[in-house]
Amino acid sequence: LAQHVKDRTQLELKYPGCFSRFQALYEALRKARNDAMHTGSYARHATSAAIELCIYLEEALMATKDISLKVSDYMVKTVVQVERWHPVAHARQLMLTHSFSFLPVYINGQWKFLSELSIARFLPPSLSRAEREKRLGKSIEDAAADAVCLCLLDASEIKADSDVDTLLTPSGDTTSPSLWLVPDEHRPGVLLGILTPFELM
Repeated sequence: LAQHVKDRTQLELKYPGCFSRFQALYEALRKARNDAMHTGSYARHATSAAIELCIYLEEALMATKDISLKVSDYMVKTVVQVERWHPVAHARQLMLTHSFSFLPVYINGQWKFLSELSIARFLPPSLSRAEREKRLGKSIEDAAADAVCLCLLDASEIKADSDVDTLLTPSGDTTSPSLWLVPDEHRPGVLLGILTPFELM
């Protein structure tokens, strides 16, 4: 554990905007533990009720004839992405924290997806501790160009004013994930939103 904390500290010093200090994380968790025990049950109940209410409202809205079927009406506008210079450790942390399966990254003038499977293959359990720390500290761009490649998937791009129905037509492409990125046409590397099948359910 001590060695891992030491290795992690090196990443914290190199990328202070990506990682919190171990001591700060520990203190935050220690202060919150008792409060969480008392409020956890109530929060779970309130969340369940809110989800159920939203489903009722959504079904009522979907029953109307005048619903909009444009991508901009369904896409998530606050997109979590990684930069090409971010270390692999930062992408892994985001995935574990938020349960993401894919993260968009703009690299070499193109939008790509970094997948959890790709990270798992890049960091197999059989790696030595030293090699694992070395790979975690590599930038996504360097890791993607490495001999032991961190594979990136091509991303499907759509426009905000596209019809949603066109996205749901079956296609023979099984290599791209079922996610659609909405890039800003005027600002390369900037996303207006992201759309997943979950938003269309």
